[in-house]
Amino acid sequence: MAKASPWQRVDEFVPKTTFTAQDLQLIGSRPGATDYAPHTSVIALVGVDRQMVREIGRFDSVGRHAERNFAQDLEARWGEYVRSYYREVNGIPPEQAQGKHRFEFLAKITRGPCGECASALLATRARVRAAAARAYPNVTVDLAIRSTGVYGKVGYTYNDPARGPIGNEPQNPRAGQFQIWRLLQQGISVGILTLDDPATQAVRDTLDGRRQWYIGTVNRELRDLLTAIKNKTVTF
Repeated sequence: MAKASPWQRVDEFVPKTTFTAQDLQLIGSRPGATDYAPHTSVIALVGVDRQMVREIGRFDSVGRHAERNFAQDLEARWGEYVRSYYREVNGIPPEQAQGKHRFEFLAKITRGPCGECASALLATRARVRAAAARAYPNVTVDLAIRSTGVYGKVGYTYNDPARGPIGNEPQNPRAGQFQIWRLLQQGISVGILTLDDPATQAVRDTLDGRRQWYIGTVNRELRDLLTAIKNKTVTF
């Protein structure tokens, strides 16, 4: 995992950790080619009241998907990030702080979360929120993700307790779409990781046209899904 950065004002934020071109090679250079990124990567940040931001670092799929490695780090270190904000920005320990502060942990993900990762994110948020409420009543904790698209592995099946198995098929990643729906229903903010994001801009122009086209395509598909979920025109 990359080292966390100092706190910065949102309007002055310059990322130190960005994705590489290889991270964003989400398909092969030509049909049938296997020269694509085999694993998902996450770059995580924490923001406070939409005014201050700090990079947490980078997480990769080592032993399990990157989202679960991020979730494990968040559960272990959320208190460290809260204390560092009060001490480094306000010069006081959190116990002496006045007023409410909202901490939003953001995971930028090169591929959408699978069912197990979505479950891990939801469970981690619940435990962190409960711990924060006990330790620092003036702190609220939220979780957000920004993804290029949905989890689209063909053949993947998620077994939902209420709906039974939901599968990904060619051109129809229902299981991946369902994870976005699950996260939104539970109040996790979901956004789109585009090639204009500060975490991707530096390498955008090094990607070939086919890979830029693909990211644009899955971006649009995710945007359409978010709109359909908001308008309740999609069901699972």
